[in-house]
Amino acid sequence: MGAVIRFEKGEITLEVNDQQYMQIMGLLLATLPTEGKINEEFVNQVYPRVWATDIPGRAKNAPPINVKIKEGEKLVRIKQYPLKREDREGFRPVKEKFQQIRLLKECESSYNTPILPIRKLNRLYRVVQDLQAINKITEDLYPVVANPYTLLTALTPDLTWITVLDLKDAFFSLPLHEARQTIFAFEWENPKIRCKTQLTWIVLPQGFKNSPAIFGNQLAKDLESWEARSDEGQMLQYVDDILIATRTKEMCIT
Repeated sequence: MGAVIRFEKGEITLEVNDQQYMQIMGLLLATLPTEGKINEEFVNQVYPRVWATDIPGRAKNAPPINVKIKEGEKLVRIKQYPLKREDREGFRPVKEKFQQIRLLKECESSYNTPILPIRKLNRLYRVVQDLQAINKITEDLYPVVANPYTLLTALTPDLTWITVLDLKDAFFSLPLHEARQTIFAFEWENPKIRCKTQLTWIVLPQGFKNSPAIFGNQLAKDLESWEARSDEGQMLQYVDDILIATRTKEMCIT
């Protein structure tokens, strides 16, 4: 694919041509088969509302996210790549569902960036949006993200039972400010009638450079009020993952 991997000053970077970006993203987001199942004993004792559903939740205390454009930058309008009919057909139910649960809406926007539907192993589709150009014209946020290795040093040796919660579709829980939603517009062509429309995100999109930092900061604020007694264990947060460490199995599953 013409990719270059660089190791420099303790960091690893992957460089690809713009033409290969969507292919790389598709590979990174491909769903891999799971290696095993969670022990049924634990599954049956987990609070039912912990499990992910088909409808992402919304953050109760989060204000609408205002994405700022760098001064002097021009609008981005990139033509949609040609898509196979089967990919457009595969993405159609995803698009309809996202509109129904208020993640996407139709719009008319001067902005446009391309999408690539990716078929998963279960033959369902997910969508990857190429937001490279949007990431270049929007202001940077300093990512206040803890080093995971440093974070884990806070755990004491007696905390031997671990629960990890991976928040599914976490970015979708944060609303976008209405005035900034059209920045993330993309083109959609109905495979049946060949009619083209634009859609955009109502919520914080995946692929936007500041999404991890914005969500991580909001989740940290929401968790500030939670305090465990010293004998109950410890909770750590890393972006959209929450780790709960306890001394006993009973404390871990309750």
